[in-house]
Amino acid sequence: MLWLGRGNGCTKFAVNADGTLSNPQDITIAASGGHQALSVAAGFSADGSTMYAAVNGQNRVVALDAATRVRLGPVGCRAMLKTCRSAWGGVPRGIRMTYLPG
Repeated sequence: MLWLGRGNGCTKFAVNADGTLSNPQDITIAASGGHQALSVAAGFSADGSTMYAAVNGQNRVVALDAATRVRLGPVGCRAMLKTCRSAWGGVPRGIRMTYLPG
């Protein structure tokens, strides 16, 4: 699979044996407070079941079920024992998964 970030969402493609792409599936990430969702980076859970998208323009991270493309619960500081940190100006530009026990 190839995930391509774009304005207000991302697109999931199947990668064929010859390297071409097929079966595009759009995933919409809604605007929030008048700000578009500009998904600029993605990370995946260890088992590949959850995709985390850094959403520039809204200063947040969203979690999506990688198989169904359905948005999951909130992600943020200590939400669901996952955390995101941004490196510049408070805007998420990349993803690093960290487990925080207890």
